[in-house]
Amino acid sequence: MGLIETVLVDDDQMALEYLEELIDWKAAGFHIAGKALDGHQGWLLCQRLHPGLVISDVRMPVMDGIDLAEKILKEEPNTCVLLLSNFDEFSYVRQAMRMGIRDYILKHELDHETLLNKLSTVKEDLSRMSRQNWDAAADFVRECFTQPLLPHAKSNLLDRQFQFLLVREALPFAELSRVAGYEDGLSETEMGGILRETWPRSNEVKCTVQVGRGLYLAVLDAGPGISLMEERQKIFFGARELSQKLKQKFPRPWSVFTFSTPSTLLQAGTFFQKHIEMLDLCWFQASGFTGEWTEFIQQKRPPTPNILPGEDPWKTLSISVDAQNYSLFIQAAQRILQQILNDQGLLAVNWNTACKEWYTAQNFYRWAKEYSNRLEAGWSQPVRRAVECIREQYRDPDLSVNKIAEVVAMSRSRLSTLFRQEIGQGINEYLAQYRLDRALQLMEEGQYKIYEISEMVGYSSSQYFCRVFKKQKGYTPFSYRKKDRR
Repeated sequence: MGLIETVLVDDDQMALEYLEELIDWKAAGFHIAGKALDGHQGWLLCQRLHPGLVISDVRMPVMDGIDLAEKILKEEPNTCVLLLSNFDEFSYVRQAMRMGIRDYILKHELDHETLLNKLSTVKEDLSRMSRQNWDAAADFVRECFTQPLLPHAKSNLLDRQFQFLLVREALPFAELSRVAGYEDGLSETEMGGILRETWPRSNEVKCTVQVGRGLYLAVLDAGPGISLMEERQKIFFGARELSQKLKQKFPRPWSVFTFSTPSTLLQAGTFFQKHIEMLDLCWFQASGFTGEWTEFIQQKRPPTPNILPGEDPWKTLSISVDAQNYSLFIQAAQRILQQILNDQGLLAVNWNTACKEWYTAQNFYRWAKEYSNRLEAGWSQPVRRAVECIREQYRDPDLSVNKIAEVVAMSRSRLSTLFRQEIGQGINEYLAQYRLDRALQLMEEGQYKIYEISEMVGYSSSQYFCRVFKKQKGYTPFSYRKKDRR
């Protein structure tokens, strides 16, 4: 918990000054945010400052301490109110205690030790209530960052300003690692515990919620009376230390984004959602990012590359990694993964081990290339050249075994035998499968008609293409497209 905002109310100016100078308020964990000379002024201050503690005299002009306490507790029931009273005012104090006043101090007993003891109890009460309130408010906080534009239930957190941390854990690509089942990362509770253990000022961490897969939001108390520059420095050094400790404990990229300028939950949540697509860049950063969210979103994204319809997925994958284009990368990676799944009888894959390393685009690309190289290392030069020929010329409707054999400079029968021995299927089967893979890619793009797709993948007759498609897949291209649209 940060410094507790405190308002002092007494109609005696000297009494106010005595109370203010009696202890070191900051060392005790409190900040005197305002002082008032009557209950009405005190009420106006409370409406503006929303203090955690109000210390008020009982008898005052305009509005006494009992009426002030009643109004405060009606609007802010979690505010602690301490009354300063004399012996002859004790009947009033009993009435106030029944309303919910936490405690009182007899004026003739007010000294350094007594006040510190009372304040220690106040801190414990406020800390306990704060934990309970934040636990209850977790769903509201989560909604502010996942659905900030929707209407919200009334909350006493709406007008308060906070600082925020957004922590991103690099997890394996969900779209790719389903082949083996993927880890969902740390739970909300686990991340909350780690934050409180590692954050330099753990009492500032008010609440930790999960706002996405591997994405956690921490709400921090914004300390009073600190310049924006000091705030930025303080939160940056804390974020850097947190990032380092997370990487030591869980060796993978972590990003810690800071929102150092104090803002409301809705302001921060709306700003985050406006630029949420920038998080895609994290998939292309091997070491993660630590710093201000505003600085991160100002990065210039490379232009979207021009990819030919039905382009070879290996080429698309390489281009997408260089261009840091997430959607292109996922499309190409899924195609390549499907090829590997089709070929895995030729080279065994430990999927549980492999998937755990797919937490950056570069990692998946490196793994896929190593697999491809190991697979192709067992191919002879003629077979490798035949595969290259198919991948380069599959759009040519006249591409045939004879033409491929001419390119390889080997007899048709010898090449066919060698190809089947090393690849596990005939040349025509491999060519048909490769063409269908490209056709499926084009159908999912949704920009072309079936007859156009058949021509783009090397079939001069759309009817023949449909027959081949149904033989391979068990349903027609039209049925697949309808299914894909659903």
